[in-house]
Amino acid sequence: MVGHRTERHAGRRRVVGGLLAVAASSALIACEPRITLPLPLSTPTAPRRPAALAAKQPPAEPTLRLGVDFGRAVRLEGVTIDAESAPVGGFLRLWLYWQATEGSQEDLRSIAQVIGAQGRIVAKEDDQVGGRRRFLSKWAPGERGIDEMRIRIAPSTALGEHGLAIGVLRSDNQTHVPVTRNQSSVAVWKEDAILVGTIEIVSA
Repeated sequence: MVGHRTERHAGRRRVVGGLLAVAASSALIACEPRITLPLPLSTPTAPRRPAALAAKQPPAEPTLRLGVDFGRAVRLEGVTIDAESAPVGGFLRLWLYWQATEGSQEDLRSIAQVIGAQGRIVAKEDDQVGGRRRFLSKWAPGERGIDEMRIRIAPSTALGEHGLAIGVLRSDNQTHVPVTRNQSSVAVWKEDAILVGTIEIVSA
């Protein structure tokens, strides 16, 4: 009887000891510092930039010959439009072929305008005639030059056919130089620019 009681107590001690061991192990696990993995950082979406146009040599001769004088100072001999369409968010590229007529006493700027419905200007760009290293006031009468122009087409521009007008601005006050002679078959737009063609605005 005594031996049976002793064996039963020994069994209890083993069970209790086992529970204490489990409890101790759980306490140690609870005390261990938890490693928290950081949440993946979200990469901010950068605004979409229009694809840059690759460098390209202008054609030696314009695809559209004109012969339009602005203010008896400079003649637009012709225009070459790189493509018949341009994507929204992209660029329209063209080349302007100039000739000094009587010689300009001021440095003029060319301006290209993309015209939408009801004559609204939806895109435009202006730049120095002759570039920044060859101002028009330094040209001799009869001297020629070719300028490249890139017009940014905003993503919000309506799709479809648009007109393209070319004019000349005075550098000091940004007023338009009037068309004084037009030897071409193109129409004059608002007395100070000419409509050189149409451009199809397409989706990107």
